[in-house]
Amino acid sequence: MPLNLLLGGAGAGKTWACLDEMRAALADGGRLILLVPEQASHQTERLALDMLGASHRYQVLSFRRLAWRVFQVAGGAARPPISELGRQMVLRAILGRRRPELAYFGALADRPGVIDHLSRALRECRTYELGPFELLAAADSWGGQRSAMMLPAKLRDLATIMTDLDAHLAGKYTDPDQALSRCAERLPRSGLADGSRIWVDGFTGFTPQEYRVLAALLARAHGLTVTLCLDPRGTYDGAGLFAPTHDTRERLLLMAGRSGHAVAERNVGAPGRGRFAAPGLAHLERSFFAPGTDVYREAAPEVTLVQAPGARAECAAIAREILRLCREEEFRLREIAVMVRDPGTYHPLLEAALSEHGVPCFVDRRRSVAYHGLVELLRSAVEIVAEDWRYEALFRFLKTDLGATVRRDQVDRLENLALEYGLRGHARWTGGDWPGPPWLAELRDRAVAPLARFHGRISGGGSRSVTEICRALYGLLEDLDVPRRLGRWAQEAEEAGHLELAAEHLQVHDAILDLLDQLVEALGDMAVTTREFLPLLEAGLAGLQLGMVPPSLDQVVVGSVERTRQPGLRAVFVAGASEGAFPRAEDEDLVFDDSERAVLAARGLELGPTSHERLLSEPFAMYLALTRASERLYLCHSEADASGRPRPPSPLWTRTRALLPRCRMLGAPDPAADPAAIATVGQLAQVVARRLAEGAGPEPWSRLRAWIEDDPARLAAAAPALGASIWSNAADDLPGDLAAELYGESLVVSASRLEAMAACPFMHFVRYGLRLAERPRFRVEPVDVGRFLHGALDRLVRALLADGADLAALATEERRRRVAEAVAAEV
Repeated sequence: MPLNLLLGGAGAGKTWACLDEMRAALADGGRLILLVPEQASHQTERLALDMLGASHRYQVLSFRRLAWRVFQVAGGAARPPISELGRQMVLRAILGRRRPELAYFGALADRPGVIDHLSRALRECRTYELGPFELLAAADSWGGQRSAMMLPAKLRDLATIMTDLDAHLAGKYTDPDQALSRCAERLPRSGLADGSRIWVDGFTGFTPQEYRVLAALLARAHGLTVTLCLDPRGTYDGAGLFAPTHDTRERLLLMAGRSGHAVAERNVGAPGRGRFAAPGLAHLERSFFAPGTDVYREAAPEVTLVQAPGARAECAAIAREILRLCREEEFRLREIAVMVRDPGTYHPLLEAALSEHGVPCFVDRRRSVAYHGLVELLRSAVEIVAEDWRYEALFRFLKTDLGATVRRDQVDRLENLALEYGLRGHARWTGGDWPGPPWLAELRDRAVAPLARFHGRISGGGSRSVTEICRALYGLLEDLDVPRRLGRWAQEAEEAGHLELAAEHLQVHDAILDLLDQLVEALGDMAVTTREFLPLLEAGLAGLQLGMVPPSLDQVVVGSVERTRQPGLRAVFVAGASEGAFPRAEDEDLVFDDSERAVLAARGLELGPTSHERLLSEPFAMYLALTRASERLYLCHSEADASGRPRPPSPLWTRTRALLPRCRMLGAPDPAADPAAIATVGQLAQVVARRLAEGAGPEPWSRLRAWIEDDPARLAAAAPALGASIWSNAADDLPGDLAAELYGESLVVSASRLEAMAACPFMHFVRYGLRLAERPRFRVEPVDVGRFLHGALDRLVRALLADGADLAALATEERRRRVAEAVAAEV
């Protein structure tokens, strides 16, 4: 059967064409498979269900899910795949053991993030089908190019680590990075593709492993159709907008030619199935990357250019406009998406702005929980045992609010005592030698009892197996009743409206248990000390991330341009359309830089694209951002960066303005200065409170305040602002009995104290009334050393005088004995 290629620009109806063909094929018999990217599988399943109805005849799969189906039939599913966390912990152990032999990675073993970069480098090698043999062969045949002298060392190190990783996984786990290669090998035995009709939709390009799977599918299937976002009107010379998909088309043609299959191409542009309901959006899709400037002379209100003074104001303007769309134009939240190119800057700002405006949102990202209380609890518990109950680790443990069996104020009292006396060591914290009062000793015993039991399970000198230490950590979680506490945290977060935080609290416990399971499965028999176990645990905890599903059906999705593939989007906001941010400047990889990738490519060893090649694909990312919406497109730009430096708009913004001169322009005014920018009751209350405080007159501010106070929900939202409007900074006089208790019945003061009172009454109150002072800390100062030496000498001289002894006449051993006795007595 031929390879069918469906070509068309964004919004031409390629996905609809695939679903139409699948609906027609349902009556013919045979298995139907729609292969889509992993991040688009859920949305595509819903779309297929709407169009095709429920049927066992068709399946919507990703490459990973397809491999799992093949392994179920043809074998290979008995051994579980090692997780990314498990692999990073195994890599940490290999790196520690092989460190003296590794010429490149050995020196980097202790640097933060090195395990993550190493794991990504290994994954890239596997994805491009480079194993230990290929890496060693390339290193051994090295010609000595000066431009990449470290490359042979990197290749040998990676080959060594990869060999050790394969040996560790053998018989216990499968490597998920090799899953697609194994899928291609076993696909003929599975029969899954035999007689099937297969559609592949939504991909820009494929890895070598994925091409192998496609070749195997083409050889067995009744038909294979691949869609490509490629404008059939254009010509291609290896660069330009559609260069990534054009390169994919050429590789597919080469794959089909090698296997002797014909290729049939069809351009897609079904009438009525186009995405763009607004002519301005269609003109933008046609003309943005075309030569010249084909100006659209009509009004284009469907495209809005937003200009704000900074990123925070930009996000607030986006939130206000989303509210307007929903209130005035009957948009649903799920029909709106916000796309970003710089998630690190914009995700937290957008989350805060949307929350302030009461807009439910889902930020599509994997969340790191490296600083969650439960993660810190595990890390500090092992560190306490490894570092002999060091103060910092102990109180990090107690202040997680999961590790303390006493109240937080009681923990603070224990901390004050520990700082004052320099308390450290298992014996001081669990024994009878305690400098504080008896009630603090009882408090200490209750606070550290779970830790003392945990210490007893894994201490005792020598090494313990990883399984024993993990079992002890699990016992510690049970002792502290961590699941119930996390459940209470989740309930409180849900009641406060923080649904994602509630989901995080519920998921983190299961993620930690899975991490401990991975440690046991991967390294269970390894004997380690607590000091050696700590970096293994930290490697797993550092990479611990949670993947969230949207907790509500009607939410605005905030995601990156590449990942946001939500169907049915009517309005799209592109945040951060500023120069240097979109298109984005690409950084070189930290393991293989661009020059090393070029050297390897010249030797026939293909790796991922260089930073320059990734930069050439930025126009395609811009094209995707411009063409996701069917009715409304907002391109948002901030005039200054976080440091206040001017930041010009990106070509995405300026080119759109040139093509659509009559598009809508939107600023980001301050609600305090422009009533039109007021979008929430809280913002209205801030303006009302400020006007009333300034004496601007009662009307209309008094009536607006009465309107706010007339409804309990409005009053609750406005309470902080209205409370601030009536708050006064004037301090009340202290009651006489309290003043007498603080200062005494008679007041004797110095001139400097009177000056302090005149300069700042509050400072006088803190210093002389409350008598606050810095917490005493145990430190050995030079004056302490001098006092100690003088005390020891005084004891020595007094003892000599009492005995009538002459120090000069004493034998050396006797002098040393007397000095030692004097020093010991002074200590």
